[in-house]
Amino acid sequence: MAASRSTVFAAVSGILGVLVLAIYFSQPLPIPVNTSPERAFAAFGNQYHNEIIVGAWIQDIGTLLVSVFFLELVRLAGGIQRLSGLLTLFAACALWVIGLVEVVASMAIAQAAGHGHIDGAAAAFDLTDVFIHVIPVGPAGVVYLSLGALLLGAPVLPRVFGYLALALGVAFEVAGFAGLFDPNNPQLTITIILILQEVWVLAAATLVLVRTHRIASARLLAAARESG
Repeated sequence: MAASRSTVFAAVSGILGVLVLAIYFSQPLPIPVNTSPERAFAAFGNQYHNEIIVGAWIQDIGTLLVSVFFLELVRLAGGIQRLSGLLTLFAACALWVIGLVEVVASMAIAQAAGHGHIDGAAAAFDLTDVFIHVIPVGPAGVVYLSLGALLLGAPVLPRVFGYLALALGVAFEVAGFAGLFDPNNPQLTITIILILQEVWVLAAATLVLVRTHRIASARLLAAARESG
């Protein structure tokens, strides 16, 4: 029963994580272009101080909730004893930690601008611009590649979810490496992949939630019949 509750909690976390991230990405701020003068970044940090702080935390909370769902998938698949499961755990934790670093960098823009440190605001902005080259190649790609391999060897979800996870992992890696050599144009490709992976998480979490409810209902019905 406790395991069932943890599964429900994790599945709901995955669904909420997708919704939280959808809210974050649906409200983009008018970020200055990279070639803007340094004062433009300080002005941006001052004008949108609260939005930057709140948005950074919303993004990280969404990532944390999705990571909780990944961890539960590893448990359900019995992946603790498998390399693919351990890699998924490692990559999911790394994904959230890197998200925390991005929160720090985003907050630094607002803080530096508020203190009148124009150079600091510009430097912090440059740092936030690096994460789009780090996350796809690193934790995002690894988490889906390892999770896909894990799911293909366990009856947790239909096999198509395993294959789709592998495809997402490959897409993240290819787009991430391509972005390293074309730093001005990775955003659209990565955004499309991010949308697809959010759809994957939403579908997977919903299916896990429905299956858990059905299993719990079947057990209650069986118990009622036995007692009757």
